[in-house]
Amino acid sequence: MPAIRSQPGGSKVAALVGGIATWRSYALAAALTLAAVGLRWWLGLLGEAVVPFALFFPIVLVCTLLGGLGPGLLALVMALVAVRLFWVEPGILLGLSPQNIVNLVIFTATCASIFAVSLFLRTTLRNLVASEARLAAMFEGVPSAIAAIDIDGRVVVANARFHDLFPSQTIPSRDAAQVTRWSGHDANGDPLAPEAFPGARALRGELVVPGQDMVYTDDTGAARWYRIANVPTRGPGGRLTGFVTSVTDISESKAIELALRESESRLQTLMEGIPQLVWRAAPGGGWTWASPQWEAMTGLSSQESCGDGWLGALHPEDRAAARAAWAASGAAAPLQFECRLQDAASGEYRWFQTRALPVLDARGAIGEWLGTCTDIHELLELQQRHRVLVGELQHRTRNLIGVIGAMCDRTARSTRDFAEFSEKFHDRLAAMTRAQGLLSRLETHDRVTFDVLVQTELAAIDGGEPGGRVAVSGPPGIRLRSSAVQTLAMALHELATNALKYGALRHAGARLAISWRIEHSEGEPWLRIDWIERGVPIKAGDAARCGQGRELIEKALPHQLGARTEYRLGPDGVECTIRIGVSQEHQPQAAEPPGA
Repeated sequence: MPAIRSQPGGSKVAALVGGIATWRSYALAAALTLAAVGLRWWLGLLGEAVVPFALFFPIVLVCTLLGGLGPGLLALVMALVAVRLFWVEPGILLGLSPQNIVNLVIFTATCASIFAVSLFLRTTLRNLVASEARLAAMFEGVPSAIAAIDIDGRVVVANARFHDLFPSQTIPSRDAAQVTRWSGHDANGDPLAPEAFPGARALRGELVVPGQDMVYTDDTGAARWYRIANVPTRGPGGRLTGFVTSVTDISESKAIELALRESESRLQTLMEGIPQLVWRAAPGGGWTWASPQWEAMTGLSSQESCGDGWLGALHPEDRAAARAAWAASGAAAPLQFECRLQDAASGEYRWFQTRALPVLDARGAIGEWLGTCTDIHELLELQQRHRVLVGELQHRTRNLIGVIGAMCDRTARSTRDFAEFSEKFHDRLAAMTRAQGLLSRLETHDRVTFDVLVQTELAAIDGGEPGGRVAVSGPPGIRLRSSAVQTLAMALHELATNALKYGALRHAGARLAISWRIEHSEGEPWLRIDWIERGVPIKAGDAARCGQGRELIEKALPHQLGARTEYRLGPDGVECTIRIGVSQEHQPQAAEPPGA
């Protein structure tokens, strides 16, 4: 079946019936008319009875069709002159008889009618050729394969692209050799059977618009996507006569669509995999989508969060600030604010930092917003703890410097030379270092317990418990206030140093008992510490001695910690009792002594 296209044959026909008459057209008209005159004259000599003007009718017709108005009119005039001069006998009127006049009028009217009809046919042929040329150009210029198919599934007329794609000139569902090369899927994703192909559907009278996407696989195994749209055609009485089809190559758009889907899938996976709460919003701030992380955190589904629904997860006090941040945002001002979101699982509010950037279109206008909410609750708590720790460090540093300065002054006043000063100062500085070491290892809300503090000081005496002469008893786990640890450690150090140099840890047969327990006074818990030495020989005048350790116990502890202290030098050793307040949470966890 030939394709609709511009062809050389069409150009020849157009040349024969178109354009302005040239001298060749006039020469042809004159030659044909003279040939007709000569033929009629020769026939007259032979005695043939032929109508005088019958031969001129086809001459006028041919000259008008081929040459147009001018050559056709020339042939008509020459035919009239020839009839008048050669075949009309002289008469009364102008040399013409009445019969000849009638014949001449009939001849003239007939020739004029043939001339007019020929001129009309010429114009119609020219328009038809031009229309066919436009139609052919249109069909060939369309980037799709276009054809008209008859009721048997065969091509009636088609453009070149259709012929290249369907060389058998039969639709695939009716072509056993081609049907396996085409494949497609219905709306449910099921493979299409040949009877469900778009051509078969159109032959049943179904309208296949905007089209069915199908894959064509060639001999090399390469596959291309096509979109096939069909419109049934009907004849008189609504009888189905076939259909018109358009087959468009959509392989490139399918590749772009596939790449876009893969890109969106990767982006979706990324957005749903990161720990942040991800969302999308319209230019005005109304949300259009929220990630599963948002739903898990807030308990609001993506649909419930759309529009201004997301504000329901914010703390009521933070909603106005969120609206103000949206109002101030724009292409040059990304969205950023901090707010509290309610945790659906616990009901508690947690601090989140919300940030979003605009997605701009080709004109630079905001198409949508992509944003995240990042949990900064622990970060803010850490920053707060950092500020507290820095403040505590500054406070302790100032206190330490003051304590060390005072300790240096007291040590200098109670020593006779630099060597004794150096020894005592370093011992006391080591005691402070041990106390600070215990404090530095604590986690948040942890406390140093009294039993650990005692064991640390005893371990510093010659590397451990000296000779098994120390008895320790008391409940473990009594937690001390951090502000009390350093001063209490210094008091224990002074008592231990005094016992090592002068008391129970120096003399053979002497004993040291350290015990503690919780007492209640006026409904408040107090830690009572008893330091009792036995078997220590006391010399005359020792009871009146007042060193730095005794001064620390009797003056510094009451002043700094509000402690109640008693210090006595009995007949066989030191007896010291210290009572210091603790809070209810510092009660012991068990009554078992740590050791003896």
